[in-house]
Amino acid sequence: MATTYVTLVGFGGTPVRLADQTGAPYPTTGSGALVFANGAVLTNVQITGQVIPTPTALGPGLVSAPALSLGSPDRGIYSKMSGDISVAANGANIVSFEPTVSSFTFTSGSFLNLFSNFSNEAGVQSTDSVGGVHILALNKFGGLVTVGSGIAPLAGGNAAASNVTLGTNGPGLYTGTGAPTITAPFGSLYMRNDSTAFPYYNNSNSTTWVQLVDLSSAQTLTNKTLTSPTINGGTINGATISGGSFAFGQIVATSNSSQALAVGPNGVTFPVFNVDASTAGAAAGLNVAGAATGGTVAISAIDSGANTNLSLNAKGTGTIAIGNVSSGRVTITPVTTITGSLTLSNALTYGGVTLSNSVVGTGSMVLSASPALTGTPTAPTQSANDNSTNVATTAYVDRVVSITAPTTQNLTSGSGATYTTPANVKWIKVRFVGGGGGGGGVGGTTGPTGGTGGTTTFNSINAVGGSGGVGTTGVVGGNGGAAGTGGTGTATLRRAGNGGGGGGGIVSTGITSYGNGAPSFFGGAPITTTVAAAAGGAGAANSGAGGGGANGTGGSNIGSAGGGGSGEYVELIIGSPAATYLYTIGAAGAGGVGTGTAAQTGGAGGTGFITVEEHYNF
Repeated sequence: MATTYVTLVGFGGTPVRLADQTGAPYPTTGSGALVFANGAVLTNVQITGQVIPTPTALGPGLVSAPALSLGSPDRGIYSKMSGDISVAANGANIVSFEPTVSSFTFTSGSFLNLFSNFSNEAGVQSTDSVGGVHILALNKFGGLVTVGSGIAPLAGGNAAASNVTLGTNGPGLYTGTGAPTITAPFGSLYMRNDSTAFPYYNNSNSTTWVQLVDLSSAQTLTNKTLTSPTINGGTINGATISGGSFAFGQIVATSNSSQALAVGPNGVTFPVFNVDASTAGAAAGLNVAGAATGGTVAISAIDSGANTNLSLNAKGTGTIAIGNVSSGRVTITPVTTITGSLTLSNALTYGGVTLSNSVVGTGSMVLSASPALTGTPTAPTQSANDNSTNVATTAYVDRVVSITAPTTQNLTSGSGATYTTPANVKWIKVRFVGGGGGGGGVGGTTGPTGGTGGTTTFNSINAVGGSGGVGTTGVVGGNGGAAGTGGTGTATLRRAGNGGGGGGGIVSTGITSYGNGAPSFFGGAPITTTVAAAAGGAGAANSGAGGGGANGTGGSNIGSAGGGGSGEYVELIIGSPAATYLYTIGAAGAGGVGTGTAAQTGGAGGTGFITVEEHYNF
């Protein structure tokens, strides 16, 4: 059998007229009228106008129990609805929209009013659940949801007016005019519509509310307690800050109070620290300047003028203690005036003189720059080798009379080596010489010049080595080497070395002479005693002397070569010597090596030398 579709045609205040699918209306009364009994269910119904169930004694627009059900338990109202739907009842749980797993959707411009005849029975409840959680969507797609639009906000709030409660005994949203006086659960919010004041929140489960504030701009906090705040700049007038620690930027406190800044466990009552700014026209004060670690923290007076006194006082007969905990000295630089009595509980040292508290006498005591002492005064005996302006006692003098003999260190080799000054040495005398030049060589083919001696250095002061003697290959003797000279550095004494002896030439009787090496300040030159062909003698080791020139032979018509020059000599006297010094010993100049007929080699020069005398007394 085919389903018959019906359409409810809206009307204004007249009985309901029903039409079938063809548009033929059903009569409203009499034969053919379509009547719905209580609890009747309509399916597949399209509602295109206003639907008003039969009114009862409650008045037009209100439905007496049982309620009007639209839809089926499993499908709901799925046809299009337009216009307004008003549903009301006068009992609890009166209006229900089924099914339980659907949503109730309205087209644009329509609305749903749910209201009750009793102030404590209105509500919207979802009977659907997903995973045990009830779901109710109000205005899912935007627009306005109005709660309690029929009641104006009351002064201080009202439990029955424009309020939303979240859960049983849970916090709620309340409205009203003026400050809240309504009793509400802890965490509730109260919004007032009579000013731009910020909302309040309840923190008491009673009538106590706290107003929220905007901290994005400057605030005036009255009788507030700040716990561990961070304050970056600003002005604090009449504030009490207690507890915790504080991080401040620049603080400027403008006050003329005698307790402009009071710090302590009892506040302004006997504070630990107090700033009194009550002096009329105050323009001077105290400045505390910090310092880097190990520096000096400075406390000083500040003033708009030039000079300001600084007073430091204990209370009553209290004592002012300076340096009673620290172990360093207390220094008082400017002229100091003591107007009262001065009592010394320990020794007083003045100008190197110590006066103990056992000093007796009467009258005034004057400590002059050159006091004339009478009687048998005593003084402490200084430590050994004290080189200061301290007073020397007879005991010290007797001890010093036993003079410590100087010691000597001879430095014979090394390049960039280190000399170490012994302990208790007062001054040193350093003498050194450069290396000696080598003697020249002889021979029928080559007669080379001897090598130059090396430079000796102590504490960057130089002694230059001697030059080598000139060799020969013929009858003419070689010239002697030049003396070492021209060293650098400031010395107590500087002397050039000696030039080497010239070699002899050939005459009818043979070689007339031979070239001796030059002696240095320390001697060491070789001695040649024959005119026969022979190699040159070497300079003594660590003498800086020049090497002897080689001898030729008359039969070969080869004379003798020149001897090498000696090194430069330097003396240094150094008071209060350093712990160490660097030094270098100059090398010996090599002898010239002759080649060919009657070849002979010149003697090597002597190496450089340093001797250090170490003195323990002045």
